[in-house]
Amino acid sequence: MILGWAAPRYARARVVANEADAQRSIRALHQAQAQYYSEYGRHAATLPELGPPKSTLRGPAGADLIAGDLAQGEKHGYRFEILSTPTGYQIRGRPLFFGITGKRTFLSDETFGLFHSDSQDLPRLPEATPGKDVSGTRETAPRQ
Repeated sequence: MILGWAAPRYARARVVANEADAQRSIRALHQAQAQYYSEYGRHAATLPELGPPKSTLRGPAGADLIAGDLAQGEKHGYRFEILSTPTGYQIRGRPLFFGITGKRTFLSDETFGLFHSDSQDLPRLPEATPGKDVSGTRETAPRQ
C-alpha cells in the first residue's frame, strides 16, 4: 500500500531534480563558454573542448572548465550538446528517456535565454527577447 503511494511521488521528485540539474548544467556551460571565449577568442564548438584535457596541459581542445561527465554529454538523466551557430552557439539538453528521466527539453544560446518544451521536440528560439512567452516557449526557472 505504501509503496503504491510512494513510488510515483519518488519518480516525480526524481524528474524535477533532473530537470533542475539540467538547468544548472546549462548555466555552467554558459559560464564555461564565456571563460573559453576570453581565453581562446572563440566559443567552444563541442563539449570536450570545455572539458578536461587529454594530456596534462589545458588548451583549446580541453580547457578544463567543466566536469568530465558533462564534457562527455550526459549528466543526471539528460544528454547535452553544443552546436556552433553563425552568431555564437546553442546548448541543447534532452532527457535520456523522455517521461522517465525528464519531461522537458531545453534550449539556450549565447543570449543566455533558457527555453523549454514539454515534449521531445526542441523549443524554438523566439524572435523577441527571452522571458516572453512565444508559441509555448518561455524562459524557465527550476521547479520548486
